[in-house]
Amino acid sequence: MYDFMDLFDKKFVLHIDDETMRERLQAREPGRWENGSSELKMVLGWNKNFVNYHRIPGAILISGAQPIEKVVAAILENIK
Repeated sequence: MYDFMDLFDKKFVLHIDDETMRERLQAREPGRWENGSSELKMVLGWNKNFVNYHRIPGAILISGAQPIEKVVAAILENIK
C-alpha cells in the first residue's frame, strides 16, 4: 500500500470508534460478536491502533461512524 502513496494527490483514512465497531459487528452477526468475547476484544484492540498504524503523511482522517452521506460529502469537499 505504501509503495503507491506517491501516485495519489489526496489520501483518506476512514476510521470508526469502538462503540460503532461493536454495534456494526453485532448487527451483522449477533451470535458471533458477543460483549466480552475474545474475538470482539481482539477486533477492538486492533481498532484502537488502526489510525496510528495507517497514519499516512498528509492523509485526511474521516469518521466512518457518521452517516454515509456525510462521509461522501467530506471526501468530496476535500477533493475540490
